[in-house]
Amino acid sequence: MRFFSAANHDLRQPVMAIGLQAEVLRQQLDTGADASAVQHTVVSLARAQQALEGLTNQLLEIGRIEAAVDPLRPVAVALAPLLQDLARQAGNGRVTVRCPAGAVAWTDAVSLRRVLANLVDNAVKFTPRGRVLLAVRARHRGTERAWRVEVRDSGIGIAADSQERVFNDFEQIGNAERNLQHGHGLGLAIVRRLAAQLGIEVSLRSAPGRGSVFGFELPAAQGYGAAALLPAPLPPHNPEAAPALRPGLAVLVVEDNAVVADSLYALLRQWEVSPRVYASAAEALALADLRALDAALCDIRLPGALDGIALAERLQAQNPALTIALISADINEATQRLATERGWHALRKPVQPEELRGVLLRARQRP
Repeated sequence: MRFFSAANHDLRQPVMAIGLQAEVLRQQLDTGADASAVQHTVVSLARAQQALEGLTNQLLEIGRIEAAVDPLRPVAVALAPLLQDLARQAGNGRVTVRCPAGAVAWTDAVSLRRVLANLVDNAVKFTPRGRVLLAVRARHRGTERAWRVEVRDSGIGIAADSQERVFNDFEQIGNAERNLQHGHGLGLAIVRRLAAQLGIEVSLRSAPGRGSVFGFELPAAQGYGAAALLPAPLPPHNPEAAPALRPGLAVLVVEDNAVVADSLYALLRQWEVSPRVYASAAEALALADLRALDAALCDIRLPGALDGIALAERLQAQNPALTIALISADINEATQRLATERGWHALRKPVQPEELRGVLLRARQRP
């Protein structure tokens, strides 16, 4: 009950902020407010949206963990490149890595990355000054070898009587007012759940004003060098360096939620492409000039006999060169695998603008 009460409270805060800021923006536009005032409101709207999205993603992640949606697939994971990629994503050069080049663990790569990403985010958030160190060292337990992984920070620290509570849901030390700019108190709760799945125990050493050390041990992968399996890191997103979309790109949007459809239409028009928006697969197939399309964004859950996957199959049959993206809040492993096999994209809601742009860039070179 406490979980749902806290989730209800924290979800309503950014929703309320978005509603109020939207009304402010409407009135500013009606009265011809100056550009700086409008820009300030837009920034406030974006901040509230980011808070809502962050909380929503964490709640969905907890749901996926507890439902065991993502089965564990242990592989040999090279720790050094994984930690270096996480440090790079943290930005500002505040996170450093100290890891033997040959450190290779046997574990689920996706879950390990999620554990470490949450620990790094937590360390950076509560270290207003100073650095965060990702450190790995070898451990020997008889004939078994293991790797000790630690996330060390020089931040505000945690009192001894609060160290158990920080792993609880919606628990935040020093944030009694529930300021969502300081997070939601779910990052370490996610770490606790993922660690239980991985069969590891996360320890904590800390003292107020002296920083914190979160650590755990992973079994060493036998017979692997530093070039072990590791998902390729995503390149850093740089909006200023992003190539422009081809003006007039013909994009089919099939989305039955009017609010989402209107938002997609507005964004695509802002990018100077040409969206064709329909609320169902049957309507799109009946009215759209399918051979003139360059890309298609298909929501999976659609009204009528055809869902987004069936629609994508028909679109590809009539226009084999079409760039297709499936969009849904429920992109599971089977859907992702199907999309990969068919050469489609699979985007999980809420979709980020740069993800959409990335899909449309695949179609920009087609004649």
